Amino acid sequence: MSTIARILVVIIILVVVIIGASLFLNRTDGRTTGEKVGDAIDAVPEVVESAAAELSESSPLAKAEDALENAGDAAESAVSKVGAEAREAASETSADIKAARDKQKQQDRAEKRNP
Repeated sequence: MSTIARILVVIIILVVVIIGASLFLNRTDGRTTGEKVGDAIDAVPEVVESAAAELSESSPLAKAEDALENAGDAAESAVSKVGAEAREAASETSADIKAARDKQKQQDRAEKRNP
């Protein structure tokens, strides 16, 4: 089987898989509007219980821990940004010093040639 034939077979398989997935994901829901509303109403108590449990699980100590973690992450980010700015400033300063040194060397050479 040639390379082109293999590529065509792979492309055809991919197209079939994509079409099948599209049809599967876009299939219609056979429930009526009343059934959908009923299912949503039935799910409300579970969602409320889950939210209440999540809220009651957070003690003040846990909230303080989360706040400290967030503050630590923010501080780490700030230090990282400051470090990057410091590196950039040092790099620019180094380049300026090198340029000044080169300029001074050129002036010294010119003075030696023309005393």
